[in-house]
Amino acid sequence: MTNEFLKVFQKQYFKGSKEINNRTLYTAKGLIDRIFKREAFLSELSITESLRIQYGVGLLKYSIANKEVTAEQLKHYKGGLKTINAKLKHRSDFLVLTSGSLVVFGLTSRSGKSSVLLDTFPTLEASPIAHAPYYFVLGMFCLIGLTLIERASVLYLIARNEETINVIDSVS
Repeated sequence: MTNEFLKVFQKQYFKGSKEINNRTLYTAKGLIDRIFKREAFLSELSITESLRIQYGVGLLKYSIANKEVTAEQLKHYKGGLKTINAKLKHRSDFLVLTSGSLVVFGLTSRSGKSSVLLDTFPTLEASPIAHAPYYFVLGMFCLIGLTLIERASVLYLIARNEETINVIDSVS
């Protein structure tokens, strides 16, 4: 199994994924359907994902038949993806703890100085964060923003790896 095979497989398997997700998950209708657990939405999503799995399985079976990849190589690749997911989940947990501790640290700061936050929102006089230095507050917002972006990226990678693992599991 080569890197080229993996790139081609993932490109072919995930090519329709964005359009499906945009239509079913990333819309107001999709949000409402998920909140109210509408049966038609869940059925459509299940059928769509089943068809995608069948397509992926077909690609892998074709590649195995043409000796582009072996079942043993797929098994090792699946093991690698699971290991990566474990590390990414650990990183995701770390990011949650980091952002939580930044918020707690920021909310308990007691510098006693006026800040841009207090000047902008005078009703926050009683809040400890209002008395934090301007650069500290700005730095904290930047760190939390970066942490949230990284967490979203980590969760995206985990989801893609899980999809690939499901396809490999369905081959055997």
